Amino acid sequence: MVAGQIIEKAGQATDPDSLLIYHVDGGNGSIKTVDSEVTWTNVGMLPAPLSAVGVAYVDTSNDDDEVDGNVFILGGSVGDTTMSSAVYHISGNNTLSEMSPMSSADVVSAAGALGNVYYAGVNDGAIKVYDPVADTHDIFVEAEDSCFCLVASNDQFKIYYVSSDAVWVSSITQSGTLAKVVDIKFDLDPLTTNCAMSDDNVFYLIHAKDDSDQGIYSFNGAISLDWQLKSLIPQTTSAYLSASLLNEELFLIDENVVNIIDLA
Repeated sequence: MVAGQIIEKAGQATDPDSLLIYHVDGGNGSIKTVDSEVTWTNVGMLPAPLSAVGVAYVDTSNDDDEVDGNVFILGGSVGDTTMSSAVYHISGNNTLSEMSPMSSADVVSAAGALGNVYYAGVNDGAIKVYDPVADTHDIFVEAEDSCFCLVASNDQFKIYYVSSDAVWVSSITQSGTLAKVVDIKFDLDPLTTNCAMSDDNVFYLIHAKDDSDQGIYSFNGAISLDWQLKSLIPQTTSAYLSASLLNEELFLIDENVVNIIDLA
């Protein structure tokens, strides 16, 4: 990727307590929820559009702190890589508030784990960590390649990081290195790549670029050391593709079109 490149993309995260998916369209700034019955609810609007938006759910239920909500939105101003990006917090009653600015607008994906938000982009070559309680950002682990998407496995305490040609993993409790999990033989594009992790730690790669390899692939190292084609992409997708798991179903949202793939 070219340094300073803006990747405009939607983001979404699942709140397992309310069984809602929070969907944020960085292009128009809208924040909505969608449930398992595909009922949309407007939550609000961001103060300004975001580019390369990342959305993460963070479990703060057992923390004795002042962060009373679970959903965090990270991103920067569309078309302006020099402008400080922001972190927004959605409280339990869906009140939107702004946290401290970030030093980089480069966010293409985010995931919550162990009370923190982990995020990365296509330019910085690193996974960063945001602490909602301290309201601070730090480098979590350096990476050699751009991030196309990342996802957390809470019960394994791991972050899975997708680059252009491989999936990598880093331990949350022992940060500092990335280990290769599996090679990727598809021609990925950050605009049309997403990923998800099931409760039983099966990794899903959504490769929605319009080519012969387009599809939803699964990887379970305990069963096979190669990718398995799980499903075809239901319809033509756009740059605003985002994905979340809810009740063993994969919700692919392309602007306001919801495609549900049963993974059971």
